[in-house]
Amino acid sequence: MLIKNYAKTVKFVVSGVAIALIYVLTLGVLTAQAIGLRGGAVLNLNNELVGVQDPSVPYLQIVAVMGVGLLAAYAVWYAPRRLPTSNQLALTIGFFSTSVALVVYSYAFIERGNPMQSIATGELEGWEGWLLKASNESSLHLVLALAFCLGVYQVIGTLRGSARSSSESGTGGS
Repeated sequence: MLIKNYAKTVKFVVSGVAIALIYVLTLGVLTAQAIGLRGGAVLNLNNELVGVQDPSVPYLQIVAVMGVGLLAAYAVWYAPRRLPTSNQLALTIGFFSTSVALVVYSYAFIERGNPMQSIATGELEGWEGWLLKASNESSLHLVLALAFCLGVYQVIGTLRGSARSSSESGTGGS
């Protein structure tokens, strides 16, 4: 039974990791594309300049950033609401810890230079450029703050549930 519960917990942590990777890297791609469009540059997925156009407002990317954030919030917070709190917590921990690790990696190990110029000058191609752009996004920071608060709420719920079950079974403190 213990191994089965452990496997379920690992499954939810891995799901949280996957959601975080998809969210952060997609956010980075969309942000890099938006920066390019604002400056009149058309970038491919490797952040390389492939065309020039008139500068424009990146409406599609703005809406997509909002949509990706909503999907991540749905996947981490709303969709698992009927699961046991311990599984919800495992998902939240996987998401939060991976997202924070990616942001820390971006700040600690990616040579930054001027972050606003790095895409325009082609300094950071591919996933490192995506990660750099995502780590500067306030929407990611907001989602991380919400994930932290949700994790604290879930820990409190788990502790209350275990205290309630121990008092009902007669193993409580008095």
